[in-house]
Amino acid sequence: MNVTIDRATDYDPDPDYEVYVYKGTDGGYCRLYQVANIFNIPLNELNFSVNAKLYAYDNDPEAYCGAAVELIYLDENDSCLGATKICARSSQCPWSNTPTDHIIDAPNTQWNNYTFNISDELTNLPGIVPGDIKKIQISFLDSTYHC
Repeated sequence: MNVTIDRATDYDPDPDYEVYVYKGTDGGYCRLYQVANIFNIPLNELNFSVNAKLYAYDNDPEAYCGAAVELIYLDENDSCLGATKICARSSQCPWSNTPTDHIIDAPNTQWNNYTFNISDELTNLPGIVPGDIKKIQISFLDSTYHC
């Protein structure tokens, strides 16, 4: 399946730990995630921040790939309401903006900081009713098709 998930201190120049998530050739994905319950926290008080280095490369016109830090907005039953993907993706990758999915493209393949308020981010997702969000799943995702 060619999947690697690793934790080390030498991926980023800073001294703390980082995670490395990699999906190699063939199709499929790998995901490392954690779910945060936010039942009694106002969304305008939730700020998200991550340093991420994202890279995606495919090797065939029929192929696609994408690497992302993804926030998946869940209701009280763990059903997906929508998502925000901070990502690098190949040109054929089907990830796109919709009323319930927001794509933030990585500007380059270097370490970048992404910071935003969840309530502000939800203005990019008009298909999600903010009051329905009870949990947020934070994922590190690498996905490939025919690579």
